[in-house]
Amino acid sequence: MSRNAPPEWKLEYFQRIKDLIDNYHPDLLYTDGGIPFGDLGYKLVSHFYNVNAKLHGGKVQGVYTSKTRRDCDTGTCALDIECGVANHEMDGSEQRSDLRRPAMEDSRGWARV
Repeated sequence: MSRNAPPEWKLEYFQRIKDLIDNYHPDLLYTDGGIPFGDLGYKLVSHFYNVNAKLHGGKVQGVYTSKTRRDCDTGTCALDIECGVANHEMDGSEQRSDLRRPAMEDSRGWARV
């Protein structure tokens, strides 16, 4: 997925998410869409997995999610299906976040922890 954004903004995004990975070591990296900005986005996902593996003795314990099936076809990430159903057979590596109607109508927001 390549969004229409100025090159300097793409670089700023890359640097901020890289800083997040390097300083906070998340085990889950989620974006609300596909992997952004083409090769720059794939470099970021690669960096996420490499840092995660280094922190866990060479074994990846983290997951990156994407809402674009094409991103996930090669095992790059887990497909995020939000409030919907797949129109194809799934292998079990997807993430589902089905919210029921009362939570969606809650004025405090669409998600609760």
